[in-house]
Amino acid sequence: MAIALATFAFARPAAAQGGDTDRQIAQQLFDDGRALVEAKRYPEACTKFAESQRLDPGGGTLLNLAVCHELEGKSATAWSEFRDALGQAVKDERKDREDIARTHIAELAPKLMRIVVRVPEAIAARDPEINLDRSKLPQTAWNTPIPVDPGEHRVSVAAPGAEPWATAVTVSEPGKTYTVELPSLEAQLICPEGQTRSQNSCVPIPWDESKRGRTTAFWVTLGGAGALFATSAVTGIVALNADAYVKDNCSGTRDFCRVSDAGDAATRAKTFAWISTLTLIGGGVTTLVAFVLPREQVQKWGGARATVTLGLGTLSITGM
Repeated sequence: MAIALATFAFARPAAAQGGDTDRQIAQQLFDDGRALVEAKRYPEACTKFAESQRLDPGGGTLLNLAVCHELEGKSATAWSEFRDALGQAVKDERKDREDIARTHIAELAPKLMRIVVRVPEAIAARDPEINLDRSKLPQTAWNTPIPVDPGEHRVSVAAPGAEPWATAVTVSEPGKTYTVELPSLEAQLICPEGQTRSQNSCVPIPWDESKRGRTTAFWVTLGGAGALFATSAVTGIVALNADAYVKDNCSGTRDFCRVSDAGDAATRAKTFAWISTLTLIGGGVTTLVAFVLPREQVQKWGGARATVTLGLGTLSITGM
């Protein structure tokens, strides 16, 4: 690791006086990165070097970034960066940097861990999309060992008309190549409306009993019934009061009354009594209708849902 640490002797060229802001920021990030390496805070240091290189690319910064990733344990990333640094050193005619890059490349090469994705011809013929982590593997990279950093990696494949497939691979042994064999992708089973996939066949969509409930029409009708009952109660009270007024002011046979409006009160009592009776009956009938109105049930179909209304000889389906 002495050689690796020696790389940090190659500092960035100092930012020119009055130079642009990016160069000044890059220089500060570079200095911060070196301090973080000395403190063995490698992930933070590598982030600083990477941003410094992005703002103001340079061979010295690239070498420091490669060494930082090597210290962090990202062997494949460091190996790739040393190769880039080698090309830059040759271009800059920096023999000292070129020697360091070649030395690190030679040391890292036998330790590299790789993943090879084996793609059977049957899958290759279906124009699949194959991904290694977040990168799409071009066809030229199929069946080819790809250097990767230690840790967990995800391989996924998707093809038209087939179920997608993915797996995770954990690499940890230096110098080992890990092989991922893609399985034969089964054709996706398309089920008719009202059915869902279960293993290799279609089955009816089960009712979700927990979602059974009353419709808006039920609550509106029930509210109407309540209004009718309230009307019945009010008109009933009016009828009773009018009848009591007649009884208080007329003889038992009502052939003699002390007040002139007794006849109007008697008519009012009879009218409101009929209204009370009719609205009471209407409220009862409306309540009955409310409870025989269609109910809602919800079916589950994968991630989709459908609301089905049943009753009164009708069936309607609406999406949710």
